[in-house]
Amino acid sequence: MAHSLSTLFSGADTSISFEIGLPGSFRDAGTEVNDFNTSAGNGLFPGLPGGQTGPNQGADENGVITSVTDSFANFQNRPTDFDTDFANLNFNNQTLYPNGIARVTITVESVPESSTTVGLMAIAGLFVFGSLRRRNNDFS
Repeated sequence: MAHSLSTLFSGADTSISFEIGLPGSFRDAGTEVNDFNTSAGNGLFPGLPGGQTGPNQGADENGVITSVTDSFANFQNRPTDFDTDFANLNFNNQTLYPNGIARVTITVESVPESSTTVGLMAIAGLFVFGSLRRRNNDFS
């Protein structure tokens, strides 16, 4: 999924939106063998094994990228009741996630010119400096 940002930079469009994690679009990057005993995010879900206790504890899978239809089907050490206890984690389920798991919107906003900002800060600084100097002269 590629999006051209040139329309944002040219001013033709002010935003680009797209969904990520649409059903059927999941890929396994193939960095480590899928194993619940060494999955890094397990601690987020009670009932799963503890996962890694340090970096790079899983066995290397040597970078074989594959499309995934059942996100956790090929995991080793899968808990017995995983399909019922964690049914909401099936991101390929069209009923649960018809619009994907997230929507990303990139919007262009105008930013004040730096010279304007610096000028306003300089005027404010002179005002503060003048006030402090006048206060010091009043006490002399």
